[in-house]
Amino acid sequence: MKKTRGGNGPAYRARLSTGVTLLLVLQTVSVLAQSETGAAHEASMRVAQAERIYDFDIPSKPLPQAIVDLSAVTGLQVLYAGSSADDHTAPSLRGAFTERQALDRLVAGSGLRYRYTSANAVTLERVAMQMGEGPARLGPVTVTGARFATPISEIPTAITIVDRDRIESNPVFEGNIQNGLSQSIPGATLNEVGSSDIVIRGRSVSYRINGVEINQRGRGSDIALQDLSPSAFDSIEVVRGTDSTFGFGFDGGAINFRTPRPTPGAPQFTSLAGIDFQTEDFSDSLGYRLRQEVSGTWQRLGYAVSGGGRFSGTQFDPDGDPYPDTESFNRTNAEVFDVNATFTVALDDFQSVETTQYYFQADNDPEFAADQPGDVATDRKATSRPARPDDFDLTQDNTQYVSTYTYRHDDLWGNRLDLTGFYQENDYRRAFDRPGTVVGTFDEGNERYGLRSSVETPLRFLDDTRLHGAAVIWGADYQEYEYLRTEIRGPEPQAQIFPRIEERLVAGHLQVRLPVGDRIDLTGGLRHERGTADLEDTEGRPGTGDFAGGEVDFDTTLYNAGLTFQLTDEFDVYGSFSQSAGILDFGRGSARVSRAADLEPELDPTDQFEIGLRGDHRKWQWTLAVFYSESELGQSFELGPTGTFAVPVPRPRENWGVELTLDTQPLETLRVGGTFSFNDGEEELADGTTVAQSHVFNIQPPKLTGYVDYEPFPWWRNRLTVTHQFASGEQDDRIRNGLRGGRALDAKTFINFFARFEPGVVPGEVDLGIENLLDQREFDVVAEGIPNNNSFYLYPARRFYLAYRLAF
Repeated sequence: MKKTRGGNGPAYRARLSTGVTLLLVLQTVSVLAQSETGAAHEASMRVAQAERIYDFDIPSKPLPQAIVDLSAVTGLQVLYAGSSADDHTAPSLRGAFTERQALDRLVAGSGLRYRYTSANAVTLERVAMQMGEGPARLGPVTVTGARFATPISEIPTAITIVDRDRIESNPVFEGNIQNGLSQSIPGATLNEVGSSDIVIRGRSVSYRINGVEINQRGRGSDIALQDLSPSAFDSIEVVRGTDSTFGFGFDGGAINFRTPRPTPGAPQFTSLAGIDFQTEDFSDSLGYRLRQEVSGTWQRLGYAVSGGGRFSGTQFDPDGDPYPDTESFNRTNAEVFDVNATFTVALDDFQSVETTQYYFQADNDPEFAADQPGDVATDRKATSRPARPDDFDLTQDNTQYVSTYTYRHDDLWGNRLDLTGFYQENDYRRAFDRPGTVVGTFDEGNERYGLRSSVETPLRFLDDTRLHGAAVIWGADYQEYEYLRTEIRGPEPQAQIFPRIEERLVAGHLQVRLPVGDRIDLTGGLRHERGTADLEDTEGRPGTGDFAGGEVDFDTTLYNAGLTFQLTDEFDVYGSFSQSAGILDFGRGSARVSRAADLEPELDPTDQFEIGLRGDHRKWQWTLAVFYSESELGQSFELGPTGTFAVPVPRPRENWGVELTLDTQPLETLRVGGTFSFNDGEEELADGTTVAQSHVFNIQPPKLTGYVDYEPFPWWRNRLTVTHQFASGEQDDRIRNGLRGGRALDAKTFINFFARFEPGVVPGEVDLGIENLLDQREFDVVAEGIPNNNSFYLYPARRFYLAYRLAF
């Protein structure tokens, strides 16, 4: 099916020109900056001389173990490639040194060098380092599950860190960031073709950018991650399971996207240009992307700025048929632009201020609209057709802005202080164009701002006991949130469905950390939250008539406790109990009742128990986690009064499962690994009977992933990734006849390929990525599992990605 390519019109050319201009301007700045290299180097040396001095007492030991000890003292994140550091014994390090002096001494004579990749992270590499060696992560990292930098070995829960290398080497991320995550994270679901909705361990997840939540509250939806560019982020941190670090809902974990941070020294520039296309229709599927990054340090100022843009062409399925550009497919025929910046200023050796800014905009002018509905029973897929001038306006746009402002003091009367203010705003115009059904758009948005405080107070009176290093972390959080329900448009008059909501939340938190000797760490704490939500009067509600607004209040106290035990230097075990609290989606819930007073917004604590093992033995790294969670008022969904809209209902729920990861490097040029995850669950219906949770939305059938990373030459690296989801049987009739569906799911396999090589004739690197390498026909999980779902689509066809990257 052919079409006129409106994407190459004036608006597209203007945006592409803007991207090219941005690239050229930053390139020009880079040339000018090179002339100042000497001055910048002297400035960086002055910064190095002013680095904080630490007291070290590290005996001579294998370098990886010495690195862990250094990380524990400085909070520095250290990456090293495979077994490259295993054969070197580091000298003893005793006395007062700066971070750089300590690193110099530890790596001396090892054939390794260190390179700063951000202000608080370095990579160890051989002097003639080969590409493709996946770095193993050691020592403290600032993860979403902790208020301050904490070694992963001391955190009693499962954590996945997807660094930039893993993002770049899996082409699925560039095609769809949420599908990339679902194929990388144990326990995460493979869901709809273009959905942003990820479920981990059978429960909902908090999405964050630089620690600031971007989910909607009051009316949950799957738009939070739509169209985000993965190349804009330096890493993605995933805490699996209950997490109440910042509270305020969500019991399946947290996914935090971190933008690049400043690197010490002279400016470092990275330029990228790329294209992507599908073989089904090269010209109409052709997309473009550009990105420019610069980071460095000048005197006491650290900076990291990144900007990029892309145009996405039409997306085709393996049969060569285009998808509609509406509903969850709005990344097709879309023009996307994003920019982010981080600036840090060291006020002195102990004080610093930092700001992060992230802005994103996507615009989509549909060229294809939904046409004929599909039929799950006969495996007939839904179809699309070219948009017509007389069609209802289904244009879509999405903007996201997140900013943070942080003041840190590492020695305030012996305490560490972190004070962060934040602001987040999202505006979204979304189409709901379903085959053979309703057509229209609605505008919605949200806005939040608040303040977080964290203080770490050492318990000095325990320093002469086996509890040396004990501390209390305490503070308070405040947040105001507004859900902006503005307008619904369509060919026919549309009734308002969700009320406007203003929400205020305040919380206090207290966490105790008790090291017992050198190998045991105990943690425990609590968090108390109080909230008030004001719901606006709303007219014309389907099935219930008008809605009478009002104020509803809620509060809860959440607890956690954990233990980690380092059995050997290479093996540790942990166990934990943790809670989080979900809040009934007020907006959706109001579709069932006629007044705010009937919503009963009781907070629902989810209790999770987890035990795990972690091993890091020379060429082997592995983790094993077993979990069980339960909640009395777990939020499920069923059809509303009109039979056409999903509304939340409280149902007791239980979830359990196991997750395994394994990475090994049998040869210097070969790394292999993968993950396995299994989870299951039950929920109780209104009549007291118990049924299995839906395997469409909540419970993912067992999933197996694997990768092979092979580097035949120093200038050529290859990586093959495979994700296999096992088949599931049909579910109970009580599930099948409800919203969640119960039809059996077929097994699904996704294979992707990535290669990176240095062309030699020109500087830089060339990346080749192939998504869905074998062009397999796999149906959408949600459409396949729900018997009455007419939006029945295949996963996208094979797509090629080509990119040229130059760092200087």
